[in-house]
Amino acid sequence: MAQGSTPVSLRQLIRPTVLINASSLYPSTSTTIATETYQRTGSVKFRAACSIVEHTQADSFITVSSGNFGSALAHACKQVNKKCIVVMSRSASKTKIDAVLNEGGRVEFASSAAEEEAAIVASIRRLTSIQPIRAKENSLAIDGYATLGKELAAADCPFDIVVVPIGGGGVISGIIKGLRTSGKVTQVIGVEPANANDAAQSLRSGTLVSLNSEPETLADGARALSLGVSCWNIIRQEVSNIVEVSEEAIEEAMRVAFNHFMIKAEPTGALGIAAILSRPSLFQGASVCCVVTGGNVDNEMFVKVLTKNV
Repeated sequence: MAQGSTPVSLRQLIRPTVLINASSLYPSTSTTIATETYQRTGSVKFRAACSIVEHTQADSFITVSSGNFGSALAHACKQVNKKCIVVMSRSASKTKIDAVLNEGGRVEFASSAAEEEAAIVASIRRLTSIQPIRAKENSLAIDGYATLGKELAAADCPFDIVVVPIGGGGVISGIIKGLRTSGKVTQVIGVEPANANDAAQSLRSGTLVSLNSEPETLADGARALSLGVSCWNIIRQEVSNIVEVSEEAIEEAMRVAFNHFMIKAEPTGALGIAAILSRPSLFQGASVCCVVTGGNVDNEMFVKVLTKNV
């Protein structure tokens, strides 16, 4: 930002979510899709990034990300001339790697949690005034996601149920916070891949569960080994159910989102739609809001999913 220029208000850059009537998903359910695919950087994660960068006094940030939060953080930093380093898996989506780089972020690769931690420590030692960000443990990130919850609370049609994908738990926790601070007691249901069901296991057992290794699922944003502790404290009190969906259901949800509603949803973003398609009886007769969290998916994978069984 040039000297003497007007400071950028990052929160003002957040685009309102787009609400789409999707009652054709299931005839006995009044369904609305709230899609964040039109958000800056293509995902809900920009809301968290704005909140963190705007309210943290640091010149540089470093985070671990499957891609969406990384590109969002890089974009937010670029607006205010700050630096961003994103530690990513070597198997991360090329689309998401390129997105971080195109936003001016620097990518460091790691193949394990230990390598991720080592990369963060090494970068902190090289740079001064660098702030490590763990989004699923960051209260400012939850505040950022709460802006979406407040938008849903203010929608013309009141919702009985809001369905939200779960990875590290930040998005669903923030949406809950936004709903509750707006005075809404709306039921919130989470969704995660059956192959990456640490949150569902945690809710069933009443104890925070951590997976032993990175799960194999198309939904790369849901590959977290465990929920953040602060997120778990919200989820265990406020989430009524967590639906576990198959990989086939995720693919079908991506096809339905595109073919019926012209939404290019990434696998994690499509989890909510997969839940409604897989467990329609759970939502029967209700007014449901299904949150699509992002649309950053490699074109090759997307075409493969769309044309499968054609």
